Amino acid sequence: MLQKVLTDYGVFTPGELDLIARVYEATLPSGATDEERESHASKLLRLFTTSGLKTEDELTAALRESLQP
Repeated sequence: MLQKVLTDYGVFTPGELDLIARVYEATLPSGATDEERESHASKLLRLFTTSGLKTEDELTAALRESLQP
């Protein structure tokens, strides 16, 4: 449902949503709390929309780097 709403309004294409979902799942730390999940999603969307990073490898690397202590 959300995917249809976002694509209908031109926010993201289906391909972009698939990419974002793959990167999110691949980089989300196991056992993340709801707050951590929300923060992780926000970081990913911010990177995707403002940093110019558009490939799965670039986004995954940037998110993993941001998780480093």
